[in-house]
Amino acid sequence: MERDYSWEGFSLDIVSDYVDKFNTVRKNKCVLADGSKFNYHEHIQNLWGDIDRIDYLQVDCEPAENTFKCLKTVPLDKYRFSVITFETEYYSSGENIRNISREYLSDYGYVLVASDVHNVGNDPFEDWWVDSSFIDESIYKKYICENKKGKTIC
Repeated sequence: MERDYSWEGFSLDIVSDYVDKFNTVRKNKCVLADGSKFNYHEHIQNLWGDIDRIDYLQVDCEPAENTFKCLKTVPLDKYRFSVITFETEYYSSGENIRNISREYLSDYGYVLVASDVHNVGNDPFEDWWVDSSFIDESIYKKYICENKKGKTIC
């Protein structure tokens, strides 16, 4: 995305070796930080100033409980994200984090487009969300999918 679309952004990782490796191969920097304690607002202000829309947010930490802690630290009241991917780790963590993250993001007005996204093997690990105030329903509606009893239904 950096190379082909001039994507700008930043990543966080709590492991310094991963940060160092990331920063040797990527233009956009990775910050050594705990995502559940990070000051996202300050960092975003320093990078881009007074913006209110960001194209993409991916929240993926281990275990799923930490992913939710990180999500709650992101100032969703200050910024709107066009697309959010949230790793629920449903296949290994069960439905608790999946359920509370869905309620949390729904309360902020995001629409669940693809639930229980999975790779080969049907291990649901992620949900995909959109901001319906920014992305027209005619675009995202055709992608709304749900995983029911091992089958993806769109």
